Amino acid sequence: EVAISLLDRMREQGLPPSVIVYSAVMACCGAEGRWEEALQLLAAMKAERLAVDVPAVNIAISACARGRAWREALLLHEQLRAWCSSAEGRRGGQMLTERTWGATIGAMYKGGQWRKAAELVGEMRRDGLAPNLACYTPALAACADA
Repeated sequence: EVAISLLDRMREQGLPPSVIVYSAVMACCGAEGRWEEALQLLAAMKAERLAVDVPAVNIAISACARGRAWREALLLHEQLRAWCSSAEGRRGGQMLTERTWGATIGAMYKGGQWRKAAELVGEMRRDGLAPNLACYTPALAACADA
């Protein structure tokens, strides 16, 4: 709540929040399990026509993972993946990172979606990224919990 309050104060003083400010506030919301507010902040960034980037969406996906909102995390992942593949995303040099995949796989684990977690590891490999420990660990944990 403190981060949201500070963001509100910035706006009241006419200071426009940047992607970095929004990302920091989203991270605070995620740490407090308030994934819905993180998604609202992401939507506000888009509405304000800020250049939402992969790290900002990664933070929103992580917030969803912490809140066990696996469907929302997967939707963000799919939207980000499509955008990175678009001409606009490629022109801006945007691409999914191991962190993107790890956060999404972690959301599948926390949501009890072991099949989807394993599927995402395969998709990551097909996209040319080698899964790292942050990707394999939640996928394996999800399978172990199945």
